[in-house]
Amino acid sequence: MKTKNLDNIFPPQFADPLIYVCLRLPMAALGIGVVALFQAHAASIVWTNAGDGNWNVAANWNPKQVPGPGDHAFISNFTVFVTSGTTVNSLTLSGGTLSGTNTLTVSNVLNWTGGGMSGGGRTVIAPGATLNLVNTNAVGLWEWTLENGGTVIWTGTGDLSCGSAVLTNRPGALWEVRNERGFYYAGGGPLPQFDNAGTFRKSQGSGTNIFFGFPFNNYGAVEVQSGALLYSGSGFNHSGTVSVAAGAGLRLRCGGTATGAFALAGGAWLDWTDDTGLGYLLNPGAQLNGEGLYKVSRGILSVNSAVAVQNLDLVDSLGGTNTLTVSNVLNWTGGGMFGGGRTVIAPGATLNLANTNAVGCR
Repeated sequence: MKTKNLDNIFPPQFADPLIYVCLRLPMAALGIGVVALFQAHAASIVWTNAGDGNWNVAANWNPKQVPGPGDHAFISNFTVFVTSGTTVNSLTLSGGTLSGTNTLTVSNVLNWTGGGMSGGGRTVIAPGATLNLVNTNAVGLWEWTLENGGTVIWTGTGDLSCGSAVLTNRPGALWEVRNERGFYYAGGGPLPQFDNAGTFRKSQGSGTNIFFGFPFNNYGAVEVQSGALLYSGSGFNHSGTVSVAAGAGLRLRCGGTATGAFALAGGAWLDWTDDTGLGYLLNPGAQLNGEGLYKVSRGILSVNSAVAVQNLDLVDSLGGTNTLTVSNVLNWTGGGMFGGGRTVIAPGATLNLANTNAVGCR
């Protein structure tokens, strides 16, 4: 079978071999050769409009084309409105605002160093993609959903300020914190919330990351590998798993409900310091596992399901209607026990009653 010489039959725009891949597939049954041509060029496209504008208008960009699934878009100022469902390979957001009411999907890398997102729309980090949050100052989400299906790595030195926003970490996704900054409610509308069905991990830093006025709903895994996480002024609702490594800690300065497991390694700690007056509920399914120290420093810990714990410091109140069994040490220095439940000091365990003021049971 003869094949035709393909040299010189392509138009000039495909003359550079780096721009195309030529695949020749002999097909003996038809006696012909099939040539498929794939353009392999990805453009870097910069927002150059001297004002606010529509993502889908080519004249707003340089070169004058709308960034698409194979392109890398750059936005550094003004407001860019996403007016239809859009997919881009990569985006660098260093300033300005991403807005609109539609969904922008990033399939490879989003580098977020400045600016914000607002207006009722959604940014999706696709499975296998990465959001690098490397902000030096505060960045924000206002009436916006940030949905992670891939990986978020937060190394920035600025905070994340949110109002009426939803942060979603999908099953199988990872949100990893490598700094000591905070998630803050910016005010001006309903509380933001963080819904975690994947893994939320604090992996670096000896200091504390704060969720302030920012309810956190954990259906997946929370891992504190270093430093501490502090949830303050809002709820920590937990039906998944929480693990805290030796030397690390978790402070719940909020109300909330647990139906999942906490696990503290030796030398780890979990401290309830509720200042909302709502108390924290251990409902059916809740577990207090591990050799670390659980502490009720302020507020009421209500035991509404049979729970066992190795080590507990009680400074304030223990309530609920069920049984808490202590298998190692209970240090009772303040507060009281009430509500119709029961505390059991197991055989071989110790109750250290070291109160400086009156404590009580009722």
